[in-house]
This record gives sequence, structure tokens and C-alpha cells, in this order.
Amino acid sequence: MALHRLLGIEIGVPDPASLDAFYREIGFTGGERSWGAADQPGQISIGEAGYRQLRQMRVACESEQDISTIAKNLDGIGVASTQRDGILRVIDMDRITDDDAWTIREDWPMDDSWSLWGEKVQPEVFFRPHDIDEVIEGWNKAHG
Repeated sequence: MALHRLLGIEIGVPDPASLDAFYREIGFTGGERSWGAADQPGQISIGEAGYRQLRQMRVACESEQDISTIAKNLDGIGVASTQRDGILRVIDMDRITDDDAWTIREDWPMDDSWSLWGEKVQPEVFFRPHDIDEVIEGWNKAHG
């Protein structure tokens, strides 16, 4: 797979002016809801939204086969997507639009739960990915 460049992202935030001020403070190039590095000043586009969100991400790749591979990998982890005319769209299944759903419940015993939002019993892959031994070995090589 040959993803080789981030072409741009569009993000939504409740207060775009505050994010503009932050990007200006850390030295990004651009202004007024359009930011980036010196060689790509419009790489980050900011829009107003009710909550922080990634609305769009554009990456460059070598071929349509790369896009098909990404779609297959997303499907393998349970993320729905559609592919057409060189564009891969991911369906946002995690967006919560009901404000009451954001309220943390306290009407169940927390000692019997591993996540406020998840299943009672965590999946093994959450704590023991299939390649964890290789990850640990690589980390040990890099950090002595």
C-alpha cells in the first residue's frame, strides 16, 4: 500500500476562532480557517460544528488498488465504508447526536464494568493485540 501524502483535512469545531488563534500561536501558515505548514498553507480547513470532528481527510496514494486495500482493512475492523470513482467514504457510526447520551450514567456498579461505553467483558484484542510480541521487541530494540 502506497499512501504517501496528506493532501488535506477538514475539521469541525464549536469555536473556529479559538482554533485559528491556537494555530497562529504555534506558527502555522495561513489564517481565517485555513492553515498548514509553510509549504502547504491550506492543508487544514476549519469549519464550525457542534462538536470536535474530522469531517474529511484526503490522502494521496499510488493506485485505486491502495484504496481497495484500505476499504478491506477498514471492513476487517468493523468500519463501514463505500468506494467509488477513486474516493473512499467512511460511515461515521460513532457520532452521538442525542445530548442525553453524553451524560455519564452512575446507576450501575463500576467495579463490574471495564468501560463506561463498552461491553461488560472486554475483547482480548483490546489488551493483547495479535502482534504485541513484535511491538515489544521493536520497542526494546529502539530503546535499549
